[in-house]
This record gives sequence, C-alpha cells and structure tokens, in this order.
Amino acid sequence: MTLTADAAAQPIRVFQDRAEIKAGPAPLEPGFGPVATRKGDFYADFWYHDIKKMIGTIARMFNIRRPTWLDNTDLLNIVDAAGAAADAIPDNEIESLVQSDLAICATDKSDRQTRYVLIECTGAITRNDVSRIRRNADHLAQLTGHETYALIVGKLPPENILREAEANGVRCLQPSERVVRVE
Repeated sequence: MTLTADAAAQPIRVFQDRAEIKAGPAPLEPGFGPVATRKGDFYADFWYHDIKKMIGTIARMFNIRRPTWLDNTDLLNIVDAAGAAADAIPDNEIESLVQSDLAICATDKSDRQTRYVLIECTGAITRNDVSRIRRNADHLAQLTGHETYALIVGKLPPENILREAEANGVRCLQPSERVVRVE
C-alpha cells in the first residue's frame, strides 16, 4: 500500500511490545479501514485488502452475488432514510451499527432479494462480539426491511462460544478463509 502525503500526517500508534503503524482510514478505499485489535497475546491486523480478498468465501457462505461494499457513511444514510424506525433504536445502538467494521449489500442467488452482511473484524471472537454483531444486524434488518446476515472474522473462540454464535445466526470465519461450522 502506498501512503499519500495525507496518510503520512495521520497519527502512528505503537504498541509497547510490538511496533505497528496504523494510518487512518482517510487514504484508503472508501468503506475499508484498518482494524488492529489486541486480545491476550493474539494480534489481528485486518486491512481492507485482506477482507476484500475473502469476498468469494463470504459470497459462498451466504449464497449472495453482486456484492457492494458499504462504508460508514452508507450505513449512516440508511439510518437517516429509515426515519421513525431509527428513532425507535437507542442512540448508542445506532452509533454501534454505524461504526461497524464492514458491510455488504448484495443479491441473494436463490430469490434475487436484497441482503446485507454486517462484518465484525476482531482478534479473538468473544461472547460480546457475538451479541454486538447480532444486535447490529437485527437493527440493520429493521431499518432496511431486508434480511441481514452477521459475520465475525477473527480467531475462532472456544466451542461453547461457537455454539452460541451458531444458535444466534452469527457465522464465524478464520482469517485463513476457512469456514467453520459447528455440527
């Protein structure tokens, strides 16, 4: 990735035990930004091109085609267009939805209806990630009137959290692009 002069002016964040440069999202392609998360000793650095490379895997997971990446401005516009439906959702939950890491708008292959995929990028998937992405996906479905899938990309959690995610309709995906299903 080539940094522009604007990107060079962005703040640099250095972790105490491992230096990492994190340019702000301004110089990146709209809708994509870096996410650097530390949970325990596991680091996950998801850049826009890493998740973008996974689009084929994501499309197969949800049986969608013609995916379009949505940025935070697109999500805010969806909230604004929803009017009274958005007013019924608490402000902090609207803010959480709008700050989602990634979102996709696509067409379902079988019924050709619009579908959304809300994506959370994290280091290690936790119970909090599962409940937050499910809540945000439910809100997006309520605001758009279209089914919304929930996906977390990160280090897979213990089996009990995977089962909880599955029970709540949240899919989990390793950064290696391997789809894991709980039987």
